[in-house]
Amino acid sequence: MGSVKRKLIHTITDHSNMVNCVAITPDGQTIASASNDKTIRLWNRRRYQQRSILTGHTGWVTSIAISPDGQTIASASTDKTVRLWNLHTEKLIFSLTGHSTAVLSIAISPDGETVVSASINEIKLWSLRTGELLRNLNGCYPVTFSPDGQILVSGGGKGKIKIWR
Repeated sequence: MGSVKRKLIHTITDHSNMVNCVAITPDGQTIASASNDKTIRLWNRRRYQQRSILTGHTGWVTSIAISPDGQTIASASTDKTVRLWNLHTEKLIFSLTGHSTAVLSIAISPDGETVVSASINEIKLWSLRTGELLRNLNGCYPVTFSPDGQILVSGGGKGKIKIWR
């Protein structure tokens, strides 16, 4: 099989520090970026213009995830918090606390019900709807859900990968 060639069509340069994570809404209309400048920026994908800046984290924004319905963006930060934002109103919904170290990875389940956040030594599952802490797991970053949402995969430290049902 041949490789797919990609052509650069635009470069966005508005962040003042390293970009750690990017995501695109399910409808393809908005690009979100997370940076060491402590912001999440939302961009119009067609015009490459900044739509807004989400602020509130006091540390680097390390990871972002967008819900399958395109309504919510979750962000993780070195400030040990997870934040859930409404993508349409661009307002903070919940600020979730409880991690003892920097939150380095985040994912949203395919059914849009659960947010998983991970740091070096802990994983937390939260309700996307209520912000309630649902469960703690003994693992570490990164984290991701299987496409059917039945499996959670995480780093385990010391060269391990942990698989959770």
